[in-house]
Amino acid sequence: MVEIGLVVEADSKKVKIRIPRTSACGGNCAQCGSACGGNSGVYTAENAQGLQVGDRVRLFFDDKKNVVMAALEE
Repeated sequence: MVEIGLVVEADSKKVKIRIPRTSACGGNCAQCGSACGGNSGVYTAENAQGLQVGDRVRLFFDDKKNVVMAALEE
């Protein structure tokens, strides 16, 4: 799975990246009875590319939702 996120914390070794969660119902959670929308997830990845706060990145996940790679979004 691939998602786009925003670097919210960074140092020379690790970054924290916020990814807005999307809902299957297009954000109309009250209509479908779900509470999935409106939240965001924060993931930690290695900072091998020297990412900085504010950078937009593309995250690649494995099947268990672990970040496999984060790449700068051009």
